[in-house]
Amino acid sequence: MIHQHATLEDTVYFWFAANTQAGSADDGATPLFDVRLAGAAAGAAPVLSGTPTLLSHTDYPDGCYEVAVAATNPTFAANSTYAVFCTLAVDGQNPVGFVGSVTLNGIPAALTNAAHGGVASVLTLKQVVVNNDSGIGVTVIGSIHGCSVGGTGGHGILATGGSGSGLFATGSVAGVYAQGGSIGDLVLQNGNFVTAAGADVIKVGCDKTIVGHNLDHLMKTAVASNADMTTEVPDGTVLSNIMTKGSDTSDFTVAADSLEAIRDRGDAAWTTGSVSIFSSTVSGGQVDETAVVVYQHGAFKAPTGGALTWTITDDAGSAIDLSAKNLTFAAYVPDNPADVLFTYASGGSGITVTGDDNNIVNVTGDDTNTKTAQQLRYVIWNTTDDVVIARGPLTIKAEADTVVP
Repeated sequence: MIHQHATLEDTVYFWFAANTQAGSADDGATPLFDVRLAGAAAGAAPVLSGTPTLLSHTDYPDGCYEVAVAATNPTFAANSTYAVFCTLAVDGQNPVGFVGSVTLNGIPAALTNAAHGGVASVLTLKQVVVNNDSGIGVTVIGSIHGCSVGGTGGHGILATGGSGSGLFATGSVAGVYAQGGSIGDLVLQNGNFVTAAGADVIKVGCDKTIVGHNLDHLMKTAVASNADMTTEVPDGTVLSNIMTKGSDTSDFTVAADSLEAIRDRGDAAWTTGSVSIFSSTVSGGQVDETAVVVYQHGAFKAPTGGALTWTITDDAGSAIDLSAKNLTFAAYVPDNPADVLFTYASGGSGITVTGDDNNIVNVTGDDTNTKTAQQLRYVIWNTTDDVVIARGPLTIKAEADTVVP
């Protein structure tokens, strides 16, 4: 049994060993320790309870335990004495032992030159660690190179004079660290570092970083010119690659490329237009086949009433400009291309060409050519160049519930 002297916020260690009734070392089971405040009422609960640590190195015999008592405020108080008891289950018994006691001294309220004999005119502290929950933990007169504070309330650090003059923490402090240079009057208030003039230091730093990387232009600051936003979004950045296909921000046009502009075109082309949008790839000697279905006695159109639409591209995916071409849509009997049943043509006879790249072919007609349900084939000719740009099966489908006008 030992009696120790320590300072509040220290961790104090004690040890005990367990044996069987025959005197042999044994680890036992369920070890516990309890810490009692000396002089407390007999019915007072322990101020701290815990589990001792079994020493596992092979050099230690069985049953060697270490007790670590973290004497922290407010569980423990300065200028008080505490007793430590232990127990465990071993050899069918539950023996109890008194392993020692400790008297805790208070943390010095202030450290000054005078307190250390006035050895120098300036006291320089390389590192100060403070664990204090209330009041002023440390007052430093002189230079302060680094402070770490672990306290939950009150003034963690008050530094006056020298480097770090006016370093002052108010309220809950998880940690404060200052290294070199003069900080001036830096105050931690409600989680924010504030200068004597009232400026939020962290906010000012964050604002400068945001502005420095042009991030303020995302939501708060208007761009200099929406005709060319390269200043705010440099070429080749991720956002530039999202805005333009060539990573050149100056290619972005608000009137055509903004989300609203795309939505407006979509409203016109999709909501009120055709949902039957086909694609046809024209490559060397081959045209992709695209199946088309219309309904018996219905107009030769998409189900929404809009045109049947093909987007014509080459095998590289590039649009084929059809703005100056004459086009013909021909429906014919399978295996007999000469037996053409009906046609549509550009120039006001059922075919139009639209799209920014003039590569969208639209075909519409009334119900004249859908009287009979049948399986046909179709082809769209670029008659100007005498080439096929789309082809495939054409089904005029009879539905069981079709009502014939």
